Amino acid sequence: MNDKEETNERTPPPTVPLGVSKFLPPLAVQKLVNAAYQAKLFKPGSFDRRREIENAILVVKAQWPKFFRKN
Repeated sequence: MNDKEETNERTPPPTVPLGVSKFLPPLAVQKLVNAAYQAKLFKPGSFDRRREIENAILVVKAQWPKFFRKN
């Protein structure tokens, strides 16, 4: 674990909610959070790490399209 990850783990949670956690359904949020934790198992900057997150985003967008803009 590098110094940046150790610092982030010890940082207290924000007092104001950040991100999309208040806009997406709880199951969608949980899928994204789970992917973030799984991604940490891979080497930083690796293709596998990026793929883990991108796949979760695709799943969430497919299951809850009304929460996302159409390009």
